[in-house]
Amino acid sequence: MKKLLVNAAMLAVAVSLGAPAAAEMKGMDMKAQGESQQRAEATGEVNNVIPDKNKVVLTHDPIPALGWPAMKMGFETAESISLEALQPGDAVRFVIESRGGKNKIVEIERLQ
Repeated sequence: MKKLLVNAAMLAVAVSLGAPAAAEMKGMDMKAQGESQQRAEATGEVNNVIPDKNKVVLTHDPIPALGWPAMKMGFETAESISLEALQPGDAVRFVIESRGGKNKIVEIERLQ
C-alpha cells in the first residue's frame, strides 16, 4: 500500500511539471504544422539570444498564417543568420519556416 501511494505521488508530480509548458502553448493549432512547408512573417520581442546554438527566444505577436496565438517560445535559426547584434528587449520582424512540425527562423531583423 505504501509503495502504491509513493508511486501515485510521483506520477502526480510528474504530470504537474508538464503543466507550465502546456499552458505556454495553450490554444496553439498544431494541425497548421502539417507535413507541408509554410512561411509566415511576424513581429515580436527578443527575450534571449544563444548565438553559439543558433537559437533565439521570442515573445511573438499572433501568427494567423500558422494559427498561433501570441506566446513566448524558442526558435532555431538558419545558420546563415547572425544573432550577434540582437539583444533582449529588441523589437524584431522575422520570417519563420514551418515544415513537418519543425519551426526555423530564416530571416530576422531588428526594428527601429
